[in-house]
Amino acid sequence: MLEENPSQFNDVHQLIKQELPKMMFDTWLYKDLLKKLLGLSLLLFLTTGCSAYQSQAKAQEFLSQQEVVSGLQELYQRMEQAHYNLFANKTKQQFDEHYNKLKNSINSPLTRRETILLYQKFISFNDIAHARIDLPNEEYQAYRKAGGKTFPLYVKVIDGNFIVTENYSDNKSISVGDQIISIQGIEAYQLLSRLRYYKSADTDYMFYGFLEFELPMLLWFELGSLPSFTVQIKKTNEDVKTFAVQAVSHADLIAKANAQKGLLELGWERRSE
Repeated sequence: MLEENPSQFNDVHQLIKQELPKMMFDTWLYKDLLKKLLGLSLLLFLTTGCSAYQSQAKAQEFLSQQEVVSGLQELYQRMEQAHYNLFANKTKQQFDEHYNKLKNSINSPLTRRETILLYQKFISFNDIAHARIDLPNEEYQAYRKAGGKTFPLYVKVIDGNFIVTENYSDNKSISVGDQIISIQGIEAYQLLSRLRYYKSADTDYMFYGFLEFELPMLLWFELGSLPSFTVQIKKTNEDVKTFAVQAVSHADLIAKANAQKGLLELGWERRSE
């Protein structure tokens, strides 16, 4: 593998200039390019398919503020070249405002995971499903495999509301069909907006489909590792009540899922370790 060092950063930019406009950001094409870049600075943080994600130690390496900002600038330029009309869904002014907001948020070194998520927040802004960067799923799976715990509830979004579909917590007061008003003091509608940036989707409806399977993972990206969660729950014809639910490990989730009958087949996010 190539040695990773700051002097290779400019080489990455040159290669992006040559190759990225051809790729339209489709993931399978993107990873083909990454084979040429294994070990280099910029594109290493833009995929989970590289060896840097084979250990938590690598994943927690920091990228300088300058590197992250430079990569974001290059990303914006290449997106304009790669798309026939980048501003078909959002105006250039909206893009510039979003870009500046993200750029101004970079005020310290970021981990690889933080950098990936930042870049994905920029790419997903245009609401085009094929334009995306792979999320650091492998890091999440490694966290779970090591016993890490995550949010124990799954939901379906109906009319913009979080409706509980599965409960793997020990709190039996929360039932399927209950509405989640807030999580950790964040209103559901605000969470929808914040988590939306992690997934490239043509429509909100498409994003809601992702959310049904990936809510715990997306919350881990957004809120980090938490031992428990405070949730506000609204039952039909009842006042809103506040509950504390303990985070659940992957092993406990699978055990509880196997003990419950009539559930849909578990998706990859729950099956995989």
